[in-house]
Amino acid sequence: MKKIHTIFSNLPIDKIRINREQAHCKLRAQAKINLSLKILGKRPDNYHQLHSIMQTLALHDVIELTLKPSNHAQETSISLFSDNTSLKCKTENIAYRSAKHFLEHFQSKANLEISLVKNIPLAAGLAGGSADGAAVLRGLANLYNNPQSRMFFQPVNSANQNLDQKISQDELLEIAVKIGADVPFCLHRGTALCEGIGEIISPLDSFSERPVLIYNPAEAILTADAFKLINADPLNELKLANQETLNYYNQIIRTGLKSMNKHFFNDFTATILHQYPHLQDVCHAIQQTGSQFVRFTGSGPTIFAIYDSYVERDQALQLLEKSEFPGTFTATYTKDAWD
Repeated sequence: MKKIHTIFSNLPIDKIRINREQAHCKLRAQAKINLSLKILGKRPDNYHQLHSIMQTLALHDVIELTLKPSNHAQETSISLFSDNTSLKCKTENIAYRSAKHFLEHFQSKANLEISLVKNIPLAAGLAGGSADGAAVLRGLANLYNNPQSRMFFQPVNSANQNLDQKISQDELLEIAVKIGADVPFCLHRGTALCEGIGEIISPLDSFSERPVLIYNPAEAILTADAFKLINADPLNELKLANQETLNYYNQIIRTGLKSMNKHFFNDFTATILHQYPHLQDVCHAIQQTGSQFVRFTGSGPTIFAIYDSYVERDQALQLLEKSEFPGTFTATYTKDAWD
């Protein structure tokens, strides 16, 4: 079996290519895992206040954006195509909505095609949709900021056109939080503490290049449905992490997997196991392969395990692939931003 990390390391990702007919770019949309996930309470706006340490993976979807001259001077055209036939490729798709929000925010119109190759499982707690949305925002910003491809964006109101405008990361984050709770982190990538509903991001020391094994069962859990099953108390006071807290988390991460196993947990675990008790057997089987850190990511049902070495991970994969657990095991590793 060819290793996932080898496949991803050698995958070519194009820079912006521009000619008279089109502007094109290709991007990686990285999956994420939650090293920890605390639900602090329910806010007055009915959102849940989160306190979660997130980490991006090498596992990723591939997004291609193609801008062409507009056929309709007064309209924006967004087309979305995917190799995954079960994926919704209409207006409710996060990649589509991200493009729409971007163009509306910057008062632009464009003739845009989005091509999406799915490697991240759907409804799995890996932020596959959010990663796609973040990649679309990042790619459109790169195209918009390039003077040669700017011509493919037409202002809604030519009187307000600013040819010198450059889009910043802060502006993208402002759009991202309107699209989905995980989209801001998927823009940021790497290792970070995420608070609020996910939009308040504090970078942590890198936890990149650690071997990971992912198990995705046959079930799917929608995040909105999972939150409905959480009995969170009303949040009376909002307290955000200070530098002392960030230093504490960095120390745990530096100390290693044993320390992380003692201090990092996922508040969705009991809810997931109540719905799918057979996943407890999967967790136990993975622990028996030698991983010192086995957790659910997000609202589940995906389980991930981090190993001390790639040899241990690959040996675990060989053992677990012989099991009769329904679903898929995937070898990958933690990875900061690819590009």
